[in-house]
Amino acid sequence: MGKWMPKGINRPLWERISGATIEGYLGIGSKVLKNFTLACVYTRDYRDLDDLVRVLGVLRELGVVGWVDYKRDCDTGRGLYGRGAVYWQSPPGSVRIEAPRWSAGREMDQEGFPLNGGARVGQRGNWWR
Repeated sequence: MGKWMPKGINRPLWERISGATIEGYLGIGSKVLKNFTLACVYTRDYRDLDDLVRVLGVLRELGVVGWVDYKRDCDTGRGLYGRGAVYWQSPPGSVRIEAPRWSAGREMDQEGFPLNGGARVGQRGNWWR
């Protein structure tokens, strides 16, 4: 699971995003921060690029214009926040999905850190010990 995180949301744009979510055109859920600086539009699987492009396309049609970041929920569980937590991103006005130049989550994956807090790949017990 993961989420597209468009920034600079205003009330009319949020109402379109919320309505599209309720009607089933977007992902599995959405929310907006109180100050409308950021919305989260959730998807079932960060690996399903067809669905990610579909949801991103709907966001663009609804009026999202700037850079849009995608973050996996497992990275939130790992305590990753900020630019290093971005797993996918999309340039302004585009439905193209690209990997950022650096991602702490991607780096942790390559090093075998668990996605769900379990044992490190190839090890037993708690990986942090």
